[in-house]
Amino acid sequence: LRLSRFPEAANVIIDPRFGWGAPVLGASKVRVADLVDLWRAGEPIAGVAREYDLDVNVVEDVLRHAA
Repeated sequence: LRLSRFPEAANVIIDPRFGWGAPVLGASKVRVADLVDLWRAGEPIAGVAREYDLDVNVVEDVLRHAA
């Protein structure tokens, strides 16, 4: 199931096979909550992107819609 409230470039999905059914990024299967938690802990967006080997723009889009 693709979550349309997130930008198309982020491709956020819910799939019970990944992240225990929590929203994840389609390509990398990184949980959205993990990105948000790391950012809320004080990590800059670029640092979050590096941590999960993601494009900075995708991380920024996800954080804007999730937070």
